[in-house]
Amino acid sequence: MISKDMAFMRVTVVFFVGLIIPAVLSTALFADSPSERDQAITREFECINKRLQSGDGLAWDNVCYTETGSEQKPSKIGTIGDEMVMTAKEYSPENIQKDEMTQKDFSFPANVSLRKFEVSGETYYYAYNEPTLDVRLAGLKYGVFAAYTYRSSHNQHIKSLSDVFSDTNKINMFRIEGRLSYGDVDYEGSGTWDDIPDYNYEIRLLAGYDIPVNDAFQITPYAGLGYRYLFNDFSTIPAQTIDGVTYLSGYDRESRYFYLPIGFEAHKKCAQGWSWNVNAEYDIFVSGKQKSHLEDSVDLAGNNAGYETVANEQRKGHGIRGAVRVGKELTNVDLFVEPFVRYWSIQDSKIEAITLTGGTPVGYGFEPKNDTTEYGIKMGAKF
Repeated sequence: MISKDMAFMRVTVVFFVGLIIPAVLSTALFADSPSERDQAITREFECINKRLQSGDGLAWDNVCYTETGSEQKPSKIGTIGDEMVMTAKEYSPENIQKDEMTQKDFSFPANVSLRKFEVSGETYYYAYNEPTLDVRLAGLKYGVFAAYTYRSSHNQHIKSLSDVFSDTNKINMFRIEGRLSYGDVDYEGSGTWDDIPDYNYEIRLLAGYDIPVNDAFQITPYAGLGYRYLFNDFSTIPAQTIDGVTYLSGYDRESRYFYLPIGFEAHKKCAQGWSWNVNAEYDIFVSGKQKSHLEDSVDLAGNNAGYETVANEQRKGHGIRGAVRVGKELTNVDLFVEPFVRYWSIQDSKIEAITLTGGTPVGYGFEPKNDTTEYGIKMGAKF
């Protein structure tokens, strides 16, 4: 037969366990690691068992709880009418605000530095085509890439549309990046010629908005401004006669693009320090200029042909690029490998006069529709 005291004691234990477990689980949700949650739960039950074994039992005026691993002074629970009142923890606006900040101020990824610098080398295949004239340039290029990324803050998890426009979430990613590459390309058109020096560089300024989906996955849409410069050293091609037709020597060509990149990055953190990153981008072509240095042209005797430089403006076109990065986080550096592709399609330029030295027009010329494809692999480190 169970006495009323024993029954009351069991009900009391069950009641207090019912109070303690939610508190423990609430603390565990915001612990730094699963091991801390387990330790917190273990300490609670050890404290309960200790009181039961001592014969003191659990009364209405005391209950076990721990905060930092050491046993704390028991909380006191009193009654006012039929309401329970917790008095162990100060119930003040300051503590309420602190608890709310603890729960809200978590962002992805919590341990990522606000500043990152990366450097890499890249190797890629370059192909330039002018379909209407059946002209093609192709070859391998080698380059270096560097970027500096600064985040003004870590955005919080986006759970609803209102979170996107909250005071704490904002455009927080800013990046400057540049690349330089060089290679020898082969020409096919009015004849063929190999090993023509070719180099280009690119500078970009980007701003983005981090959207943490969960603790391990984040999407960052971005936009910015880009500048691309390309130089073809065609003056190395000598004057020659092909199938009875005499051609002047080649001439240097310069190409400049201004564009607006719009894209996104999707970043996923995996186990054991591994991660992957997907990047997709559309480039809005703003303007371009193609300079043909006809003053470099000479005839078979080495005499200058007497032409002036022609500058053709380009107004229509677009670009597309994408990449997939696999990374490994080490102690002080992240290593990565990244296959990528870059593509440009540019429409016919404006028509400009071809003139002799002194300004005498002898004809008209334009830069025909063309496309450029680059695909390769990049390997580097992020600090």
